Amino acid sequence: MAVIEHSKTVLHRGREAAQILEEEVAELAEQLRPPVTPAERERMIAEAAYFRAEKRDFAPGHELEDWLDAEAEVRARFKWP
Repeated sequence: MAVIEHSKTVLHRGREAAQILEEEVAELAEQLRPPVTPAERERMIAEAAYFRAEKRDFAPGHELEDWLDAEAEVRARFKWP
């Protein structure tokens, strides 16, 4: 029984270590990502807004809503404030 419990403990610690390593790698990747210029950011928002409008068959009257929703989507995707 002791061997089984020891194996479970080792496995649990290995999973914890893997999760910590994964989080550290993600953080490092975020730090190494080249900064996005204001023009690139605006292009990403415009593209997302376009696809939102396309889903509505470009029905007029939702342009501001599309833009604001697209901006929120892009901010969330890149974890921008």
